[in-house]
Amino acid sequence: MAKVLHASASGYFPGCLVENADIANQSLVDAMAIYWKVKSWTITISGDDPISATTFTRTEADETYLVCNNNEFLPSDEDNFFSLSSAFYVNSYSNPTLYGVEAGFYLKRGGLIYNSQGGEEFSQLVGTFSFYGNSYPLYRDIDEGDPPSASGSIVPDTYWPYAA
Repeated sequence: MAKVLHASASGYFPGCLVENADIANQSLVDAMAIYWKVKSWTITISGDDPISATTFTRTEADETYLVCNNNEFLPSDEDNFFSLSSAFYVNSYSNPTLYGVEAGFYLKRGGLIYNSQGGEEFSQLVGTFSFYGNSYPLYRDIDEGDPPSASGSIVPDTYWPYAA
């Protein structure tokens, strides 16, 4: 992978690195692959209100546009969209041996809304989702009654075709 310079001085990611030893548990190569190599993601939610496997593909013409951190995906319309926000971590500024990428996402499909951050007025914790071997909280927008039970996964579907 080529090294892209950025104002954060790491040069490896399009955003600043935050020190967090709990999240930064991957090699630099693995953490960079999550952001730089994956062209499309497949999202699946199972449980009380399932969403069948849906693939969302980046809108960029090629991977060089990732430098600007554009996280737009297709298909996308009023009732079917996915957004992914990445946070980049390092285990220690003084000894940067482990890195990590935490995926924040927002998914709307057929009126169901799931996200990884909560915080919305009607967001309730409904389970967990997996992303690159780690488990994160899964929230669902629901305004009344008991929250449904759910689990999910976000996995790579296709990769950018890097030249040899």
